[in-house]
Amino acid sequence: MGARIRLCQDGTALRVSGSTRRVSSGLESGDLAGILRKTQTFVEEVQVEMRRVTWPDREQLRNATIVILIFVIILAFIIGGMDAVFSWFVRTLVSLFSG
Repeated sequence: MGARIRLCQDGTALRVSGSTRRVSSGLESGDLAGILRKTQTFVEEVQVEMRRVTWPDREQLRNATIVILIFVIILAFIIGGMDAVFSWFVRTLVSLFSG
């Protein structure tokens, strides 16, 4: 029986013809032109969106950077403090049970 079954999933195709099985990449002859068209459309849309972006001025950028740096420093102290407390707790616990 010469039945052909084509199962496409995520750009791959499985062709079964009789007892012979062949797996291909899913690219047919006309697919390359479609992929190139989609890529060109994507790049054009990205360029349009980049023109719409409101970029921060130097002062906004400086203020945001300072806020982020302060937040990171505070978070580092909090994590360091938690680490010191947990380390002390584990050392105390181990010394109680080790004799």
